[in-house]
Amino acid sequence: MRSMIGLSAMYCFFYVISHMPLAEAALVKLTTPFFLPIIAFIWLNEKIHRWNRWAIVLGFIGVMFILRPGAENFQSVALIGLLGAALASVAKVCIRKMADTEPGYRIVFYFGFLSTLASSIPLLWGWQQPTGEQWAWLIAIGLAGTLGQLAMTKAYQIANPGQVGPYTYASVVYTGIIGWIFWQEVILLTTLIGCVFIIASGLLNMRKT
Repeated sequence: MRSMIGLSAMYCFFYVISHMPLAEAALVKLTTPFFLPIIAFIWLNEKIHRWNRWAIVLGFIGVMFILRPGAENFQSVALIGLLGAALASVAKVCIRKMADTEPGYRIVFYFGFLSTLASSIPLLWGWQQPTGEQWAWLIAIGLAGTLGQLAMTKAYQIANPGQVGPYTYASVVYTGIIGWIFWQEVILLTTLIGCVFIIASGLLNMRKT
């Protein structure tokens, strides 16, 4: 369950990254922490603190600035990112559920193993031979992703799911810089406003009471 839901979330995020400016795609991905307290409350009966509730509200206000509903440049593709964020939150609560019996390396191994099996099915009709340079990038992505999975899995095993997410907000800065350097992507004012709301909600989410 953790592997298939997590894989579905990754497919959503990969699609969003290829169809949105990188910084905006990263911001949509970072809405996962707003779903986490809700899923953890429903599934694990973990309390949603008062500050978590306000954080969820602020976070989704920030998402509205990124989506820009009613505007000419409405980001409908971001809705797929929100679906991916919701699925990712379920996957992370699965990790929390398994924390008492499963070590982090085992969870990461089976996630990679089962995801590889499921992802290999489309290769039967859609295989494209990577070049040498593409193989190097794919290996680098795999190594970085595995290290990230190990760190994320450990974090969600030892902490309340609703409290871990805010530490990932630095990725917005990284993706904004990378998008500007490699693709000359300009960050819109509405994106900056949404970023302020989302990061503020993340900081608020760090409070325990």
